[in-house]
Amino acid sequence: MWMHYASLRWPDSNDLRTAIMRLVCQLTDLMHDAEHSTNYDMNICWDDNQVERIRRLIRKYEEGQKLCAQYLQEDCTIEQFCSDMINYNLRSFLCEIARYLPPEIILKYNLVYED
Repeated sequence: MWMHYASLRWPDSNDLRTAIMRLVCQLTDLMHDAEHSTNYDMNICWDDNQVERIRRLIRKYEEGQKLCAQYLQEDCTIEQFCSDMINYNLRSFLCEIARYLPPEIILKYNLVYED
């Protein structure tokens, strides 16, 4: 529910660049939500394995942010960006922006557009 309200302030996606800018906002909010959970909720009902799982998610989202920043700063190609996102297990985020990706990338990585 919280993510829905957070998404209202994210930029609209009109092209690949704005879709990746929106993705940065989404990853940032997911990371902050996970950090909040480890800082405030872990003392209530979580064991060490659950806390470590959340910390891995934080690192994964942080890596996704870095990859987006590299692409937006033109430090990598869209091919490199997509390959790295998949290597960091962030494929679902690529599916969210698939409508803006070149067709050859969609075919190569077998991406399916998600609404």
